[in-house]
Amino acid sequence: MSYFKKFSYIDYDYTLKGELPRKEVIVDLMQRVQLNISKNDLNVLCDEYIVGPHMTPELIAYKLYNDPLLHWTILYVNDITDIHAEWPLSDQDLFSFVTKKYGSGNEYNVHHYEKMPERLVIDADFCVSVYNETPRTVTNFDYESEKNELKHHIKVIKPEHISNFVQTFQNALING
Repeated sequence: MSYFKKFSYIDYDYTLKGELPRKEVIVDLMQRVQLNISKNDLNVLCDEYIVGPHMTPELIAYKLYNDPLLHWTILYVNDITDIHAEWPLSDQDLFSFVTKKYGSGNEYNVHHYEKMPERLVIDADFCVSVYNETPRTVTNFDYESEKNELKHHIKVIKPEHISNFVQTFQNALING
């Protein structure tokens, strides 16, 4: 099933000022489906999955379900609405992202300090004077890399449950 196949349609008017009317029937992209799935049910329904380098939701769906069009199920159970911001970046893309965000030459500047093992974000001078220990220095790259690493750990619907999940989703979509 294509994710948008069962969505409703709307009349969209994209007439520009001073032009002849232009209307088209399009898929209502603003439609959202919220399934009532508890955390416990989600734990039974899903397995943990580690996203490897250059993996996409389509590749994972193909690998698990033999159907790349089920990529939307992976995004749905992980509450991913922006693939560019919420999907793990490759090492090269991560470095480019850090450079763009912090500026060229600032990739390894100090982002913050942490007191270990609690990982409390603290001021370096405070840590030395109060705790008498040197805090862990976290660079801009370290910080973004750690955030990116967490994105590699996702949930995927177990293959034996995928057809029931899709059917439940379709029913919720149709019955609104």
